[in-house]
Amino acid sequence: MKKIYYLFSVVFAWFSTSMLYAQEKTADVLAHFSSEVPVHWAVPTNEGRLDLEWRPRQNSLSQEGFRSFVAYHEGVFSGSISLSSNSFSGEIWHEGHTYFLTDEKGLFRVSPSQGATSCATCQEGDCDIHPSSQVLRRGTILAETSLPSEDKRVLYNVHVMRTFRLAMLIDYSFYKGHCQGRMELAKAFMVDVQTKLNEVCGRELGYQFELVDDPRLIRDTKGKEVYPDKPLVRTVVNTATDTFNKLIGEENYDAGIVFSVYKDNRGLAHLGEITGKLKGGCVANEEFYIILHELGHLLGSAHTFTIGGATASSFTEPDRGNSIMSYINDPYGTYFSLPSIYTIHNRTNLHDAYYADKARTQLVGLAQPNIPYGEPSDNKAPMIDR
Repeated sequence: MKKIYYLFSVVFAWFSTSMLYAQEKTADVLAHFSSEVPVHWAVPTNEGRLDLEWRPRQNSLSQEGFRSFVAYHEGVFSGSISLSSNSFSGEIWHEGHTYFLTDEKGLFRVSPSQGATSCATCQEGDCDIHPSSQVLRRGTILAETSLPSEDKRVLYNVHVMRTFRLAMLIDYSFYKGHCQGRMELAKAFMVDVQTKLNEVCGRELGYQFELVDDPRLIRDTKGKEVYPDKPLVRTVVNTATDTFNKLIGEENYDAGIVFSVYKDNRGLAHLGEITGKLKGGCVANEEFYIILHELGHLLGSAHTFTIGGATASSFTEPDRGNSIMSYINDPYGTYFSLPSIYTIHNRTNLHDAYYADKARTQLVGLAQPNIPYGEPSDNKAPMIDR
């Protein structure tokens, strides 16, 4: 496969302590990614230029001209960028620091994250909430149930790649702020979140997400705002599913995430409701570590830390933990541990159910709530040569 290498020297112009502009024009950045081939591109950070390998990926809005690339540094997944013909949105992480990539006024902008990646997100250990007993299905296995000490089938796997329809609500406050009031940038952000989710969840869980492309989900005027006046995240998560159902219909999505500006800037999600009646109950901000953490709760995983807060945990990782479902406070923790994979698979793969066609008419397995589209795979587990 042809590879194109772009290494460039960048001069920084500091505009504030939380933002820097590289003297690289938006058009030049877009030109680097004009072809669907791997490229090397060095991104400016506070610690200097970070050389990254960028690999092309598919996304749900490619027909509208959006392109996506994932970044790797020394073989480790380190971020992504998604671009249209005039704009782009991305995020990278390195040595415990997160940087947002976008364009503004024709220039390439790098914005270091100003918040902690997990502890501020789950204040007082409160970043997943249990739905009331009235909405739980009979036979639901909650993610905080103790893991079995002996189990011959450690990881539930039926060799099927499952695809969930992901609805993202971009509320007006988020659209005006993070997306600069630009529709193209809002869509680039949504595509970029999808790209990162698919890179991690495809590898770790055998799950992919396709975007629900519905204009009603992008609230681009003040009059369309769903959550004004910076509400608490708990207020948002408790009404989010009803909001999605009213906007696009319950039958038209499998999972929902709300992006807004909150009084308490953290994430929250209903535990395990990907197969329940609160499948839209996931709230996050723009940072991918938080998005993935909260989606992990929605998929069914509790926390994994031993020390972290008075909230559901499998207690399978020492101290504050190491994986995405812990409080590691390190973007390099973008992976699910085996206990998390175990609980997620046992919930979402219930009855081995999936639809064999994208129209979701040909059911394989027994019926269950919220069945995704599935593609059988002939992948085999590696064998150890003794």
